[in-house]
Amino acid sequence: MKKILLTVFSIFAIGASSFAQEANAGDFNFGITVGGGLTKINTDNPYEDVNMEELSYENKFIANIQGGLVFDYAFVDNFFVEGGLTFQRKGGKTVVNMFGMETTTTTNLYYVEVPITLNYRINLGDFGLIPQVGPYVAFGVGGKTKTKLDGSLGGMMNGMFDMLGDAMNSMTGDYGDLDYDYDGSDFDTQLTGVEADESKDDKSFGDGAADRFDFGLRMGVGLAFSEKVKLTLGYDLGLLDIYRSASKDAEDAAAAAGNAVESGASAKSKNGTIFGTLTFYIK
Repeated sequence: MKKILLTVFSIFAIGASSFAQEANAGDFNFGITVGGGLTKINTDNPYEDVNMEELSYENKFIANIQGGLVFDYAFVDNFFVEGGLTFQRKGGKTVVNMFGMETTTTTNLYYVEVPITLNYRINLGDFGLIPQVGPYVAFGVGGKTKTKLDGSLGGMMNGMFDMLGDAMNSMTGDYGDLDYDYDGSDFDTQLTGVEADESKDDKSFGDGAADRFDFGLRMGVGLAFSEKVKLTLGYDLGLLDIYRSASKDAEDAAAAAGNAVESGASAKSKNGTIFGTLTFYIK
């Protein structure tokens, strides 16, 4: 690890000595970018981050990876547009614990993404500070959603009856233990499609899953160590409900069955990704 850190530091130090003080009008640069960070699916689910003794719902980050090609072109001195074609892993994880039955769903969403940002270079001696902002479009190319069930619905029912018995005992007297004694393995599979203590994989894109097209806003700041090396810290904010088609299908089915559908009641899911990238320009 020390050798790797020293190597990276050496690249920055050597490059800094040849840093260009300006991005001159008409300059065109081409490079390779690699990086990663943290990503999750943001929702307006009312149960998100609920944490009670018998019920919890957590929305968690998973690792983001990205890499691809970038280019930039300066329209005027120090003001330039940057574009690229990158491969991204996005998605997230939810963990729901209900009366001892824990369901973990990990969603991997792989995209080909095209960001287009406006950048302005602020020269700071041997370095350049580069704020950036702009849109991105992305197309989903694959991914799996893994659902893992720990425990059983029978165990969950036992927990619910235990809680109900405790509540009745505390309010009206001693009713003893209310017990629901059923292991529920077949019942689990029928309702969830997952056997107890097992997992299943589904496609992340397609019918009943995420839409392939995504659109959002990229914000970040870059630090140019040289003409050839730049470190960028940024954030991608998805602006579309990535489950919009599945949500509409569910609402249409509910309406067809005569059930009232409350406008905006479904969880709106968007990608949020915090990332860092290193760009190496080819000159």
